Amino acid sequence: MESVLAIIHDVLSATFTTDALAKLACLSATQFKVVFKQSLEMTVQQYIRQYRMQNAKALITHTDTPIAIVAQQVGYQDSSAFSRQFKSFFGHSPTQ
Repeated sequence: MESVLAIIHDVLSATFTTDALAKLACLSATQFKVVFKQSLEMTVQQYIRQYRMQNAKALITHTDTPIAIVAQQVGYQDSSAFSRQFKSFFGHSPTQ
């Protein structure tokens, strides 16, 4: 799992599929999902979303980077979708 997590952390703006990450871990997609959830107590997509949101919050809090650029840096091409996800995750919009 360390190599998979390293890829997610290093290339946060990329689109990750379970199949591609499973190949990196040398597992089938089904095995990968099970092992990932057992290791981190959440699904791959939950982990990626959490990691993206935490990074976005840090960028918004500690830099003057515009929200649209932050969205792109953490893997969202649509800043509206990013804002909805951010609000869903933290309970308030990125601008608040």
